Amino acid sequence: MEIKLKHKFLYRAVSDDELADIEINGLRNKSGAYETGKLFALTLRDAAKFGKNNFLLDELCNTLIRASVPIEVYISSVKFEADGMQAILIEKECLNLLKVFSLNCSPVV
Repeated sequence: MEIKLKHKFLYRAVSDDELADIEINGLRNKSGAYETGKLFALTLRDAAKFGKNNFLLDELCNTLIRASVPIEVYISSVKFEADGMQAILIEKECLNLLKVFSLNCSPVV
């Protein structure tokens, strides 16, 4: 029996402001934003590293989120390496298809 994967989990470190916006509006690019999409990490550990690096730049606390990404969106996403970690760019037109869950803990990095 073949099991077909329907979703892939990806992870992201977000600021309190972004988390509040996600809770109200879901994942999106705000009107007038320059971004073409949002970056996600393949692992929770890498998302925590991204969050730690962001904190060193702006000293804003981060919350880790897990996004359930439809497999079709994942397959068509842009995959690359950023700061020595694997990253995924989900295009802004697909962000509304993701289901997001905030995580109340983060791994030691």
